[in-house]
Amino acid sequence: SPTESKTTDVVLDLQEKAPMFDIKTTLLKKILFPGDKATANVRVLNLGDLKNIDVELESMILDSKNNIYDSKKETFAIDNSVDKQVFLRLPDKLPIGDYFFSSKVSYRNISAKSYDSFKILENVINFGVLTFYLITAIIITLIALTSAVLARKIKNKNEEEEISE
Repeated sequence: SPTESKTTDVVLDLQEKAPMFDIKTTLLKKILFPGDKATANVRVLNLGDLKNIDVELESMILDSKNNIYDSKKETFAIDNSVDKQVFLRLPDKLPIGDYFFSSKVSYRNISAKSYDSFKILENVINFGVLTFYLITAIIITLIALTSAVLARKIKNKNEEEEISE
């Protein structure tokens, strides 16, 4: 009004647009053997208000001491969500035990992680075991053949003795 004036303080809280991620890692097999390929379905959700951005997905095989046995990085664009199938190779000499398939999605300094666990069992079909079974089969076959030959010789000898009498 022309005669009276009032003022009010106003605080504006302007926030920058930012991504916010959720990620889920699901292994297709929970029991694997050394040398196998570990396959996981990875679902990334962008729950923030910054859309159509390029993110980095890092996947790795870890043990409980954070030793890395294989890893892979890839970059892709995400709007709302992305589903990916990620493959990592297990070393041929990986010890028996519990391991983790870890996935991490990142955009600048924002990231989210998830993992799924699996077991490594001893691969019972290896060259040492196959060699043992092969040698055992050969020995049994030789014993059977030797027994058959000896039985035939004894039978022939008995028949010769009967004829000569």
